Amino acid sequence: MQRRKRLTRKEIAIYRGIFILVIVVASVIIVKGVVALASDGVKNGMKKIGVSMVQSFYLSVSASENHMFSYVAKEETSKDTLFASMAESFSINHYAMHQGKIILEDDEDTENENYEYEFAEDSALIAQGLNQELALEDEEVESEHKIVIDSELSELAEQENRSILNQTEDTLVVEYLPGNVEMLPEYKKALEAAKNGETLHSEAISVGNFIKSQYDMNKLMDYKYLVSNYYVVDESTEATKEVFDAKKLLTMNMSIKKNRDVPQILIYHTHASETYIDSKQGVEADTVVGAGTYLAELLTEMGYNVYHDTTAYDRKPDGTGNRNHAYTTALPGIQKILEENPSIEVIIDLHRDSGKKRVTTINGKDTAQIMLFNGLSRNQSGAIDRLENPYQQENLAFSLQTALVGRKLYPGLVVRNYLKNYRYNMHLRERSLLIELGTANNTVMEAYNAMEPLANILNQMLSNP
Repeated sequence: MQRRKRLTRKEIAIYRGIFILVIVVASVIIVKGVVALASDGVKNGMKKIGVSMVQSFYLSVSASENHMFSYVAKEETSKDTLFASMAESFSINHYAMHQGKIILEDDEDTENENYEYEFAEDSALIAQGLNQELALEDEEVESEHKIVIDSELSELAEQENRSILNQTEDTLVVEYLPGNVEMLPEYKKALEAAKNGETLHSEAISVGNFIKSQYDMNKLMDYKYLVSNYYVVDESTEATKEVFDAKKLLTMNMSIKKNRDVPQILIYHTHASETYIDSKQGVEADTVVGAGTYLAELLTEMGYNVYHDTTAYDRKPDGTGNRNHAYTTALPGIQKILEENPSIEVIIDLHRDSGKKRVTTINGKDTAQIMLFNGLSRNQSGAIDRLENPYQQENLAFSLQTALVGRKLYPGLVVRNYLKNYRYNMHLRERSLLIELGTANNTVMEAYNAMEPLANILNQMLSNP
């Protein structure tokens, strides 16, 4: 009887590898088959579970480093580590592409902007979501609006919940600070040397005629084309045909009559403490407030009366951070300004975004790019009734027309408008803009350089229908 040959360890390892590979391939085929046969509801459910798992993981490992997932504001005192850098880089570049994706597929007519988006949005936008989700109009419905967040953050979230709902306790009172910030000599000298005089005195255009002459109106009237080419739709919300009626949005008259005698434009900063990569610590002119001061100066030269509110709503009186509650804190301050100055028709909330540097060249100068932002008061389930915005259509018309005019007057300056789910205090006036001026990786000078073209765009928008 012939003895059976024993397998060597190497042969056993090879056979085991083949066996495991066969199991993996078979499993993939089975899963794909199940997915292919599954209903849309099952697919959506599986997708949400997957996204939730990814989000939960990054909330655990990188919330303190990655602003995109910082539901709770963190003081940036810890030193960078290799792990933290890797976690931040991976989470921003991988997860953000899902969280901040464009819902609609681009068609073959889609414009190529040659722009690599970095959707590591301002932590304020995430924090504001938590803020306004908790700030219910009726305490009795609190139980109906529980927010599920990472377990490590739940205790702090509960503290925020109590702080907001119990208005008699822990209410932050901020005195608004009107006035200007003194521009540093080096910036003033550089700006004066480079200022384009023709820009400040350019003849006003008819916005409606300009858009018609520069764009294919048939394409703009197509909902899919409009949203795919000119917006980034965050996964937290939904853009609908009813909301984005281009014919309606593009025919609204956004102009006002110039009047130097009374305030017409309010510029403020929900996050006045935001700085740039080369900002000097403690120097207000190096923050987004400094850029706001320059914008106010330019608009004043153009004939408008500008009220610049320099209040740091993202800071408590003792200097500690208030970023999570900045929008809630800013609301009564802005309302007070509007009550005292009912002539104000335009509100600009000037921010600075996070993420990779966004820069272009305008008039030979390195210039921070700007992004216009709208809150839709809407999530994937529908309208958020308690965050009603009676001026939503006017807000959208103002930002869309501004973006279209800006794209043609200064190619490369204005990137796609960003849409998210909450309201962001844009319900106070018809002409409300939330502007992201560059990112933390832009320089102060690049931010200042963007103010001249921005002022001209706004002047064109407000001067002539």
